[in-house]
Formats: sequence, structure tokens, C-alpha cells
Amino acid sequence: MSTLQELIRQRQREIVASPLKDQSVKTPGPSLRVFASNGELWGFPWAHFIYVRALTCEAREVMSVVFVSHEVAVFGQRLIGLAEEVADQRLIELRASKNSYATKDSYVCWIDLVEVFAREELRKKNEAIGSVPSDE
Repeated sequence: MSTLQELIRQRQREIVASPLKDQSVKTPGPSLRVFASNGELWGFPWAHFIYVRALTCEAREVMSVVFVSHEVAVFGQRLIGLAEEVADQRLIELRASKNSYATKDSYVCWIDLVEVFAREELRKKNEAIGSVPSDE
């Protein structure tokens, strides 16, 4: 075997055994990228994350991801597992599912709609209709 082949195989073994491969899955990124359904791209630092809440509302699930200044509303199906990933800050990106990705009848998480709201706007809207946000 030539020296070049030996070097290539050694390098391949080092890459496969690299601890960075495992850390990239377990270590969260510094922020969550949110691709809103209206075409906007948002970046929220995990340091500003407050909480996540998932619930069923009118035959579909709703997940709220709350940061210091904004709230991300996610509508879809089977969002509980996704909420767990958010709670552990392991998610890098959040966007609505493409129609070709999976059927809504499958067992995978499905996101129909992603909206971003300023928390101050939500507070004013809730005060106008006589409802107070539960986290205030």
C-alpha cells in the first residue's frame, strides 16, 4: 500500500472518530433562526429564550416559543417532540413544512404556519379585548 493511501485511510479514521461530530448534535447554536410564513427571517439568541408551550387548539396543535421581546407562534401537528427540542435549546432552525416533505397523516412533526409577534403588540391586543397574558 502506498504512503498516500495510508495517509488517506488514517485521515478518514480521524474524521469518523472526531468528537466534534457528536458535539455538533448535542451543543446548541447561539441562536434560533425562524423563517416566518410571511417570508421574514428572524434570528433569536437562545440567551433571550424564556419558555416554550405546546397545546391542542381546535384540532391542531399550537406551540408558542417566547423570547424576551418576541413570541413565535407555530401551528401544526405532533409538535410536542419539537417543543421538547426547543425547551432543551437544541433546535437551530424553525420553518413551515413543505408540501412535498411528508403527508400530514404521517407520524412526523408537521408545521403549517409560523408567525412572529412583538410581545408588546400582543400585550396591547390582549388588553384591548380584556385578556391578560398568562406570563405577565
